[in-house]
Amino acid sequence: MSTTGGSAWTRIDRTMNYGFDIALGSIYQVGSWDHDNDTQTPRVMSIFKSIDDGESWVRHALTTLNSEATAIAISPTNTKIILVGGYVWPSKGVSGSALFKSSNSGDTWNEITTLASSEVVNTCCIDPFDTNKYYVGTFDGLFLSEDAGENWSSSTLNSNIKYLKVHPTIANRIFAATSDGVFSSEDGGYSWSELNVGLTSLDINSIDLDPQNNILYAGSNGDGVFKIDLMTGIREKRGEETQPAMYSLMQNYPNPFNPSTTIGYTLAKPSNVVIRIVNTKGQLVKTLTNTYQHAGVYYVRWDGDDEFGQSVANGVYMCQLKAGDYRQIIKLMLIQ
Repeated sequence: MSTTGGSAWTRIDRTMNYGFDIALGSIYQVGSWDHDNDTQTPRVMSIFKSIDDGESWVRHALTTLNSEATAIAISPTNTKIILVGGYVWPSKGVSGSALFKSSNSGDTWNEITTLASSEVVNTCCIDPFDTNKYYVGTFDGLFLSEDAGENWSSSTLNSNIKYLKVHPTIANRIFAATSDGVFSSEDGGYSWSELNVGLTSLDINSIDLDPQNNILYAGSNGDGVFKIDLMTGIREKRGEETQPAMYSLMQNYPNPFNPSTTIGYTLAKPSNVVIRIVNTKGQLVKTLTNTYQHAGVYYVRWDGDDEFGQSVANGVYMCQLKAGDYRQIIKLMLIQ
């Protein structure tokens, strides 16, 4: 544990043989796997709980099978709800992913048996906007439940999911660290897009988000830490800024919006740039940019008005980017 921003550390536990993940809620909670070195009894999925800043710990075994706990998640809006994921090793005809849930801060646990995966649970999350919505990342992809684990569906993201991060203030925005790079979802995890431009390693072990500044950090497997400004698309590695490697039109922020929103875009080469807002019928609402620009990162604001400065009606609008031969469209939602 560190109380100095990471410049100095104190070891606060010696009871766990193997620790994989840690989460902080109203109390400290640690998911780990454990075995008895003296008797060589099987490793058992366990959670360790401390209510005195790590001075003492209480162990709760989740199963008697040969197993390991590898991930833990605490609901950000109800810290009594906890998920612990792991893996049961082949034994007595039983093997596969393991997922347990507590609704009373870890005092009692129930196994969720409906997760259709035979692989290790690497990471799990509870949605900040819906305590019944769970995300579980395994070696064979991402699984989602919208009814507290009763039923599950698989996502289109079928990579080795190493870490998940749910945006705390933007609904349905999720980021995933995988063995194939970083991915982003804006529909609650059902469809995904890459965020890999500028990464020199696609094997990403962990990610974290600075929601106030809209910065996403990615820790790679042996090639350092990267960050991306989610508004502008600029990537950096070890503090060195990288110029945009491609054209892109970033999703506006905020979205939905009222009364104004910012739209970012990147230009890989000098180009004639036209950015227009159109309605769902394709009719022009307003031209935001029509000029020649050099390669770089730009952003423009739309105040929800038309060419004459009059406020437009609530609803869905499209933003079109034309830069040389490049074309891209994003959807905007205006709510007055």
